[in-house]
Amino acid sequence: MSNRIKHDTATDLEVYNPALGRHAFVTPEKWQRIRLVVIESVQPLRSLTANYLRLFLIAMVRYVDWADNLGYPLELARILDPDLITAYAVTPASKDAEVKMIWRLSCEAGIAPSSEMKKARSNRRSYASPYSPAEIASLVNAARAQATTNRRMTLLAVIVLGAGCGVVREGANDVAASDVHLHGSDWFVRTPTYCARVRPEYVSTLKEVATARPEGPLRGQADARNLFSRAKEWLEAQRGVPQLSADRLRSTYICDLLATSGVYQVLSWSGLESLQSLKRYFPYLAEHHEICDVNEDGEN
Repeated sequence: MSNRIKHDTATDLEVYNPALGRHAFVTPEKWQRIRLVVIESVQPLRSLTANYLRLFLIAMVRYVDWADNLGYPLELARILDPDLITAYAVTPASKDAEVKMIWRLSCEAGIAPSSEMKKARSNRRSYASPYSPAEIASLVNAARAQATTNRRMTLLAVIVLGAGCGVVREGANDVAASDVHLHGSDWFVRTPTYCARVRPEYVSTLKEVATARPEGPLRGQADARNLFSRAKEWLEAQRGVPQLSADRLRSTYICDLLATSGVYQVLSWSGLESLQSLKRYFPYLAEHHEICDVNEDGEN
């Protein structure tokens, strides 16, 4: 009985091809490229029924296709690395059920301990996707269209501190014009714990807000706990304007830095404490190839 199951499963693995048929979701060239590591990853579960095994195959094909597009080596130990699975789990394209299957395959391969899988399932943090340049432009235009100077400056401060400096929530509450300063030729904003480098495209807007509010917080004197909620409300009624999100503003800043700066610089300027936390933003990068191979020493 067991020999027949193993033989049938081997046949299923041999003929499985997600590049065929009406519902193909990878190209024949991509399947040829990723096939070996996909098939290798499901070998520990070869005693499963054909239909159940197929679900694992589908999950792995989607996942390995994503990893390959980002430049990760097609080696089992790299593909089933817990850091990479965690990064994939927060992408919009991932599905919880499929992520659980990938975690199981990592555990079966002896790469991820079962305790780490349980922790990841129960303590997943959702990292928001960055705004596109068009969305940032829409937010800025909506801010400038506000009826009062107070609203205009508050919204511009929220946007430029978030997307241009990565400073949001409590960290932005007390940032004042006196905290905007130069290091060499680069502009920085001082926070209680670190200095955030201002993205060049936001410098002029930051100077505009600092000039309009030379004293007190750049975001205004309103109750800090309710300020962001009020700022969101000011924009909600405007068509074509994305919802204001502190997480998305900060993600925009960090992803912009990752695309142009070294890892140590990004950690320093963003206030993040470890490469582990930085890796959570990798899924949102358009150009990931130089970053995905960074090791713990910050070398490419």
